[in-house]
Amino acid sequence: MKTLKKELKSVAQYAQSFFEEYKRPELEYHNATHTKSVVENTQQIAKQYNLSEEEYYIIMAAAWMHDLGYYVNNSAVNHEVESAKLAVEYLMNREFEDFIIEGVRNCILATQLPQSPQNLLEEIVGDADLFHLGTDKFMENQKLLRREMSFLKQDKIDKHIWLKDTTQLIYSHNYHTPYCQNLLTKNKMKNLNKLREKVEKLEKKADTQVTEQLAEAILSEPNGAPETAVPTKTRARAKTARQKTFAITKPNPVSTTSDDTDNAVEIQPNSVSETSVEGHILEVTDAPNKTADDTPVKDTQSSSYNEVLMNEKDNEYLFYKKKAQKKDEGKSKKKTSRGVETVFRVTSSNNQQLSAQADNKANIMITVNSIIISVLITVLVSRIEEQPNLLLPTIVLLIVNVSTIIFSVLATRPNIPTGMFNDNDVETKKVNLLFFGNFYRMNLENYTKGMVTMMDDRDFLYGSLIQDVYNQGLVLAKKYRLLRISYSIFMYGLIVSVVAFVISSVFFAPETVIH
Repeated sequence: MKTLKKELKSVAQYAQSFFEEYKRPELEYHNATHTKSVVENTQQIAKQYNLSEEEYYIIMAAAWMHDLGYYVNNSAVNHEVESAKLAVEYLMNREFEDFIIEGVRNCILATQLPQSPQNLLEEIVGDADLFHLGTDKFMENQKLLRREMSFLKQDKIDKHIWLKDTTQLIYSHNYHTPYCQNLLTKNKMKNLNKLREKVEKLEKKADTQVTEQLAEAILSEPNGAPETAVPTKTRARAKTARQKTFAITKPNPVSTTSDDTDNAVEIQPNSVSETSVEGHILEVTDAPNKTADDTPVKDTQSSSYNEVLMNEKDNEYLFYKKKAQKKDEGKSKKKTSRGVETVFRVTSSNNQQLSAQADNKANIMITVNSIIISVLITVLVSRIEEQPNLLLPTIVLLIVNVSTIIFSVLATRPNIPTGMFNDNDVETKKVNLLFFGNFYRMNLENYTKGMVTMMDDRDFLYGSLIQDVYNQGLVLAKKYRLLRISYSIFMYGLIVSVVAFVISSVFFAPETVIH
């Protein structure tokens, strides 16, 4: 059995790298942010149930990979199936058992609407995917989702239709796990009521606009409004509109004169039957032939309306295209910022490791030379009287050992500044608040004030980081310079001492007295 904790990290890295590789800035909702949210929701729900290690891996892997299909087929259609294929391929390459592969696959497919989970694991993933329906983030997420779908369809989705479809979704949706039912159902109903209120307001507003457009169209033409002058959606809502707001009378050409033409059409509230509005539209639609005078009017209005539609679509496309470009620029800036932070983090970490290595090297030299000095004092010094020829080599070796220890201690000896700074230092950006030696004698209030000032100023913050890395480099240079001297003294001094011992022992050995 694999170590599933490590495998969870691997699947998280796989999903995140997948999002980075297959970039789709138009996916404002189904992106890495949504996936991480689903992962967190899955963890929250899973804590309420006693799941085995394998079951926990199944739901977490499914949460990480459940929307990767959006980045493969460039469409929202069957993205669950594509996601399941990617998950199966990944798990097979990792040589997982069949029951884990099948479990992850089924959990991903369980997020397909309408949801129909078959077991607890599928219920958890399904509820985690639609967790936001019962949270305060619902309205914000719906705006993102609508913009995303509009971009994918290359056509703006009507707000009224979108709200009605979303209302139907929430009304027909039920959370599957008891935990989500108790936690989210109440808030989900609040969101449902908000949607219904929005739908009602839009319908009232649309009804008023429809009747006004019909009235304007009919009044603008003596023989009724041309069909192309009224948008399709407006004509489709005519039956509802004729029951409200206005009733429009049919013009009477017999009784009109040049003096009272403007008053020929009379608009009165609820003054005529419902068939009056329909009558004017049908007269225009069913008219057998138009006169030569009428034709230019119809063509002009038709072309104008078509131009408006084309301009709206072009503007909508350009709007989303510019928005996608802005998101790309924003992501590029974020990547740059993250890259800078990574550089500082890695550089600082490397400097700390080098400093630790320098300290270890110094400790080795101090320990070794301390042992040599102890041996010299306890063994050789007591024999100086018997063998005076060893005096000079012993003194040389002692000097070498002491010098080595001195430079090793200097390499590890800390240098602490005053630990104080003032407001002028902060204003002129001369103090580095990231180093403890500059503030350890300051009180918390003054230090907090300085840190807030630094964090609000990007140049000050990055300048402090640069200064911190630079100072670390200076300290490292000093440490390694002293260490080099220490090692050189030890190496060359040890050679000289050994040679001196050999010469003293061979050429200046005392004569042995035979009794």
